[in-house]
Amino acid sequence: VTHGARHAWFRLRWLIDIKQILKKSLDWKSSYKLFKSHDNLYLGGQALILVNNVLNVNLTEEMNRFLVNNRSIKLANSIIFFIERKENLHPEPASDDVREYYQEYLKSIKTNSEKVLMFFDRLYPSYRDFATLPLPKSLIFLYFPLHPFLWIWRKCRYSFLTNK
Repeated sequence: VTHGARHAWFRLRWLIDIKQILKKSLDWKSSYKLFKSHDNLYLGGQALILVNNVLNVNLTEEMNRFLVNNRSIKLANSIIFFIERKENLHPEPASDDVREYYQEYLKSIKTNSEKVLMFFDRLYPSYRDFATLPLPKSLIFLYFPLHPFLWIWRKCRYSFLTNK
């Protein structure tokens, strides 16, 4: 489920796999606990909604526990965007609008802790900083305070180069 969600279910056969799994007798209490312990109930809900709507699988009362909030519904609806376009998302979408939508989708499926980590990761210097302003090893610590300025520099430079 998490793998299919990360790839926006671009291979519909993953949903068929979920359908086959649902035919077996599952311990739904354990499944619920597992998804909840990984803070992924909404992804389980998304998969169930998609299997229900795309493959006409009836959901049982036990499965409905995964549909705890509107987040599952919103994520399932966002997948329709990709299904309608039949565009391959990997290695990368061909059109800019699909690429932007996919990036937003990827952010929306992250857990809150992953979003916090992503925020702090953006504060950390990257290889782009090293390429933008090479410093000697003794001054590497300066990349931390310089990181925001180097980021702005790269954005301005890219904007200037693309407007020519």
